This record gives sequence, C-alpha cells and structure tokens, in this order.
Amino acid sequence: MSLSHLPDSAHPRVAVDPAVPAEDRRALRENQDLLTPATSPMPGRLHVLTGGPVVRLVRRLHGRYIVAADLDPDAKILLCRAQEAIDTVLESEVNKAGLLDGMDNALTLPAEEWEIAQTLMTHSRMREEQRRLRASDLTPLEKSRFAPQRDALRRSVAAVTERIEALEEYAARTAAADAVYRRQRRRTLPPPDNSAEILELERRNEAYEELHARTVAHELAAERIEELAEDASEIESALRQATDAARRVGDTSTS
Repeated sequence: MSLSHLPDSAHPRVAVDPAVPAEDRRALRENQDLLTPATSPMPGRLHVLTGGPVVRLVRRLHGRYIVAADLDPDAKILLCRAQEAIDTVLESEVNKAGLLDGMDNALTLPAEEWEIAQTLMTHSRMREEQRRLRASDLTPLEKSRFAPQRDALRRSVAAVTERIEALEEYAARTAAADAVYRRQRRRTLPPPDNSAEILELERRNEAYEELHARTVAHELAAERIEELAEDASEIESALRQATDAARRVGDTSTS
C-alpha cells in the first residue's frame, strides 16, 4: 500500500489498550482533546473541569492509552501507517460480510495496534535518551560503550517497521478482495441485443468472480499477521496471483 510517505505532521489517533471495555475505548476516542501524554501526572485539561463521567474515565484509564504527544515524528508516521492499514481491513466490505473471519480481526487487529503503539512510545523515549547522550559531555570513548543500546534500538525499529509493512500487505490484499467482491455484487445491465449467448457468458463471469472473491477471502482468513511478517515474498506472490486471476476474469468478460 502507498502509506509510507506520510507528512511529518502525521497525527495518529489515540491508541487504547484493547482490554479496556469497548464503550470506554469509544469514549476516550471521542474525548481525545482531554488526553495528554502517558508521562503527564494530570491527564488532559482536567484542571479546567469540575468533574463528570468523562473526567473520571480519563483519570481511571490514564496510562492505558497512548496519544500522539507520546511519540516522536518517526513514531507518529509509523503508527499512522499501522492504523490506516487496520482501518482498511476492518472497514472493508469483505470483512463486514464475514468473509475475513470478522471476530478474529476484531480481536487481533486492535491488539496489534496497541502493541505497536507501546513499542513506538518506547522507541521515542529511547531516541530522546540517545540524543541527550550524544549531546552530553562524555568522551567519544565513553559514548562508545552505549553502542549496543543503539544497535538494539535499530533492530527493534526494523522489526516493528516490518510488522507494519505486513499489516499494509494484509490491507492491500483485503482491498484487492474488496474490489472483486464489489464487482461480483454489482448488477450489470442486459446486453442491448439480449443475446442468449452473451447472457450465458455474463452468468458464467459472475460465477467466476464469486469464486475468486471467496478464494481470496479464504486465503486472507487462513493467514495471520505473524505469517505475513515472516515471509513477505510469499505475500507478494499471492497478491500477484490474485491480480492475474482478476485480470483473466476481466478478459473473459470482454471476450
């Protein structure tokens, strides 16, 4: 997916621990202006409020959500990419139709978002530590003792980036399945001459499109995000096959 070139001003939505009840998660997202970084002792603009259920909720759940201010610019971009990919899957027609094992996505993807957000917040804090270290009065030899920390941070950033790219591949394949699904559901107008042969071809075309949509859906349901991250080359191959199959269906419809 083309989600990797987001602006530096990327502003991800609040990420919430999926263990928080759904109603409370929704309330937090609807009141993001009250939320401040996890390091803040006083969540949001509570000092100007007198109380109420929202204020009590924000106080009670402080530390179980991550806001944009918890992240540095690089981390914000990565979280935006993850959230866009997750939204693509959850809001797709094939997911809403239950073709992607909707219960699994509804549980797994919010957990993915939360784990990624927590890791990105850690990265942000560690990068700030490294910046302070580089600007310190330590000698180059003393600073070199912290090279393993920098290497560990680089490896972790690479790993979470790969995880996000796997989500984007999943979202891309979901979008491809959605396109086929929409074509299958779209009712075509009768041909002008009402030819029996053309009508038969249309019926056969719809059957092939439905078969292809369900095939892609089964492939998506069978795979997990971890598997996508482990072997991106297999994912790319599967996506190319799906695209070729859809193209062949299109060729059949125009023959």
